[in-house]
Amino acid sequence: MDFGVILFVTGNKTILQVTTQPQLRYYTENSPIPSKMQSLADCGCTIGEPVRLVGIILGFIAISVPSCALGQSVTIMQLREFLLDQHKSKNSDKETASRLSSATLSEQLTDQALSRIITETMSGPESVEQLRLLADESIFVAPPSGESLSPPSPSLQAQQSMVRAGTEYAQGALQHLPNFLAIRHTRRFDNTPQKSGDKHAQPKIQLHWAGEFKNEIAFRNGTELTDNAPAQHMTSTIHDGFTSNGEFGPILLEVVRDFEQGSIEWARWEIDPEYGQLAVFHYAVPKSASHYLVDFCCYIDPESGANLSFRDLPAYHGEVVLNPDSGVIRRITIQADLDDSALVLKSNLAVEYGTVEIGGQAYVCPVRSIATTALHNLQMKRVDGIGIERHLNEVHYIDYHKFGSAHRIIATP
Repeated sequence: MDFGVILFVTGNKTILQVTTQPQLRYYTENSPIPSKMQSLADCGCTIGEPVRLVGIILGFIAISVPSCALGQSVTIMQLREFLLDQHKSKNSDKETASRLSSATLSEQLTDQALSRIITETMSGPESVEQLRLLADESIFVAPPSGESLSPPSPSLQAQQSMVRAGTEYAQGALQHLPNFLAIRHTRRFDNTPQKSGDKHAQPKIQLHWAGEFKNEIAFRNGTELTDNAPAQHMTSTIHDGFTSNGEFGPILLEVVRDFEQGSIEWARWEIDPEYGQLAVFHYAVPKSASHYLVDFCCYIDPESGANLSFRDLPAYHGEVVLNPDSGVIRRITIQADLDDSALVLKSNLAVEYGTVEIGGQAYVCPVRSIATTALHNLQMKRVDGIGIERHLNEVHYIDYHKFGSAHRIIATP
């Protein structure tokens, strides 16, 4: 199934467009997905684990039974205990991975913590893939309180100084970058139904690898280039999944402009193994000030067969993680505040910026991004009784090198 998202800045609007092949049938329910599971029957779930496991792992209901809605979450400690119990009980890797696929994390799982858990629990390859996906999606939540720095919050004056430095950095980020080429390596995951070996068994619905591709990106004279021409906006193309452009400046600039009309407040300190102590601010942009357009086109109404679309300028929120002294932004997240009854349930983007070498000089550029999307899907609801289609893109930006006069941009087929 081809699926795409277009995310770009044009004029004063940031646009996220989700597209699918027109023959796919999507719908918007009149009532929202329940935020809390009242009973297994309420959402068509069945118990998938012996009762003894529920008794052993109290509070781990998101793993013990299939998740019936987005937001069923567990802590990292609960995740570790579950995996240790799975190993002790000698449950299969496939079974463990299936249960992991129904969970989300309430705490951020860092690379270091993920490596420890994999080693301690001796997880199999299918479980490791699900753990890595859980870690990717957890970039949008805070780390466990014990992993955050404990120094007191800075004074209001110091906070304002940090925000001001971050704003100035975002406004000038593009001007300091040289002409360069790089590779965007995208790994795509989705939960579209997979047929099992047993023809009588229901298709398996869990996040799985769906493909990957590499394409060359170019940055010249302060502008990201597309097919030998300057890109006039932040854009994305359908390429066996969804991708986004604009991580080299426009995203930062648009968010900063928007939250100046919304709110930004102190969140916490974080410690980064490479960059040390970082300041984290939470921002929120109200719908009245939002320039973040979520545009879905097109899907087929299951009753009338008519082509319909979804279009909204929602409120959104996220975090800005920056160096408290220089204002250099190391991570930014964007989460649209969409109604549970809307066709598009979730649209999130996170970009991590790191120090890279270009032509013998150090610059701050994107090194990784995570994009997640969730949609209502009628066809999937007929299979699992839930009908939430999920997509995740993990992107790494690699092979930075100077753009010389002899280079020519070649479009990726």
